[in-house]
Amino acid sequence: MDITFRRRLAANQINIAKRLAVVDVEDGKGRLDLINPEILEGRDEEVGPDGCLSIPGLYGDTPRFKWIRVRTLNREGEAIEFEETDFRARCIQHEIDHLNGILFTSRAVRLYREDEPEPAGKGRRKNP
Repeated sequence: MDITFRRRLAANQINIAKRLAVVDVEDGKGRLDLINPEILEGRDEEVGPDGCLSIPGLYGDTPRFKWIRVRTLNREGEAIEFEETDFRARCIQHEIDHLNGILFTSRAVRLYREDEPEPAGKGRRKNP
């Protein structure tokens, strides 16, 4: 699995009962700490690849918003709002789902293993 996908983690994935997640997708924007985050708005849903360290080797084609607006607390406890797009937005939604007790498998329109052949005419990224 690509290291890019290993730098996201929700506290409840490691048995910490806090609404805290960390996202760093190595896109040059740096690490994002999410404390009690909520998605205020989302637009332009698209189906794309998803995977999770909680379920190694299983992937899915999952609908997520391309653009989101999020409210969260920063590390100083101040409420902030921000917008994100594309892959970073997809990762944030994935981690907020974890905090809400939802795995990508509940949202996926199709699940597959890494070694399964791709459907004809469909391309997908290896190791989402």
